[in-house]
Amino acid sequence: MPKAGRQKSDADKIEKIFYNLLSNAFKHTPDYGKILLSVNVDESQEQQMLKISVVDNGPGISHEYLPHIFNRFYQISHKYRSGKISSGIGLSLSCDLVKKHYGEINVVTDL
Repeated sequence: MPKAGRQKSDADKIEKIFYNLLSNAFKHTPDYGKILLSVNVDESQEQQMLKISVVDNGPGISHEYLPHIFNRFYQISHKYRSGKISSGIGLSLSCDLVKKHYGEINVVTDL
């Protein structure tokens, strides 16, 4: 594949990751809540790595659900915390795209 086409494709994948992470944060953060997005380049590895962090003051996710949130179509009961239902596709897609770029994705919660 020509280099320019590959770069456009990679940029599109990164955009999808951003969109899905931020979409989840907006969906589950209360009105007038806070969402913090940070993007940093980690040069401590052999290759440069992009670190994307999304932090919000939403209700969080119980530890019992954490192992499953990147599974396709996995949904937490709509009665749980924010009361909003997701399709269960966005985080799975983001996880797949991150892994295809030899990255890792994880979630941290204070609950």
